[in-house]
Amino acid sequence: MEIKPSPLPVRLLKMPRQVLYFVGIPIFFFLFMIIYRPFGSEDLLCLRYGGFAFNVAIITAIIFLVLVITRLTMWSLRRVIEWRFYVYMLWCIGEILLMALFVSLYITLISGRFYHYMDVVPKAMLYLSGVTVFPYVIFFLLLKSSILEHPATGDGGLLHFYDDKHRLKFVVDPTQILYIQAEENYCLICYTDGEKLKRFTLRITMARLEERCAPYKIVRCHRSYCVNMSRVKGMRREADKTNLLELNVDGVDAIPVSDRYSSKVSEML
Repeated sequence: MEIKPSPLPVRLLKMPRQVLYFVGIPIFFFLFMIIYRPFGSEDLLCLRYGGFAFNVAIITAIIFLVLVITRLTMWSLRRVIEWRFYVYMLWCIGEILLMALFVSLYITLISGRFYHYMDVVPKAMLYLSGVTVFPYVIFFLLLKSSILEHPATGDGGLLHFYDDKHRLKFVVDPTQILYIQAEENYCLICYTDGEKLKRFTLRITMARLEERCAPYKIVRCHRSYCVNMSRVKGMRREADKTNLLELNVDGVDAIPVSDRYSSKVSEML
């Protein structure tokens, strides 16, 4: 069975984190180019209008403007697109390509058309990808590590649920979720809305939801159930040796715990 990767946390795409990219990457590019002048860039950028540092500064400004536009677009689409890792990588490659196209246009024009546009594009791609790959990777790893270590539980972070066709269907604060119950190819999400108890049915398998919900302390406790451990007030053992979890909401049936998951659940209580 094919296991598809989980979507990236939406908090990774929030605006304060996008600012790190469209400010940090241009600064890194400018300093790296000025200090190291890699890939023979000095020959290409010492044009008749302005010296090397001047043209690097203009190119840095182009990179900044491209990143502002693309990162604002990414932020506006954060709840529309399912941002899996490969989608994010393709977006970053597209950003670099867009930078290269505009930078190549600038170099072609400022050189008095001494360089042919299509000859400059591969070189611009080489310079930009070779230099910006470092901040791209570093920022992504730092932000993802920070988010995984401190998952959102009530701090404004929302849990996004997608169906089996990767369409966004349901968004909820993870602290509102009580439990998730599997019913064949569907999952029933039980959650609270103020004092009301509500349910949402989603066409997806429990196996896919389990990995998605784990960072929010919503864990598998039974073949047919995941439970929000932050909503559990206790566990009891019945005469027939069945373990049941009692939730902190009136009118909700106790959730069964199978032997397979009992040790893990007990450790989290």
